[in-house]
Amino acid sequence: MKNHYKQFGVILLAALVLNILLGCATTGPRGKRSFIIIPVSQELAIGTQMAAQVEQSEKVLADTVWQNYINEIGQKIVRVCDRKDITYHFTVIESDQVNAFAAPGGYIYFYTGLLKQM
Repeated sequence: MKNHYKQFGVILLAALVLNILLGCATTGPRGKRSFIIIPVSQELAIGTQMAAQVEQSEKVLADTVWQNYINEIGQKIVRVCDRKDITYHFTVIESDQVNAFAAPGGYIYFYTGLLKQM
């Protein structure tokens, strides 16, 4: 009977190690790997939901020249990013706040107040 517990322990340990290795993703500079708690599909669902809320509660800048410019710069950064499993979205919000933020799933927002300071 002890042998069965030992085999179960080895299988459990192997499954745990495999889960940790498969759950790691390159998320940092120079290929640094981090443990990702949620699957990409869930991250994308959360991000999509948050983006809808942000774009309902905040005023998205109607100026397509600025929107395209920020997106173009953002996409250049994405091209050298280690994280290739998501699509990145860059949006400018009309506000005097000197701020920017990111939501899960590749949604990045910049306030016009920050752009004016830059």
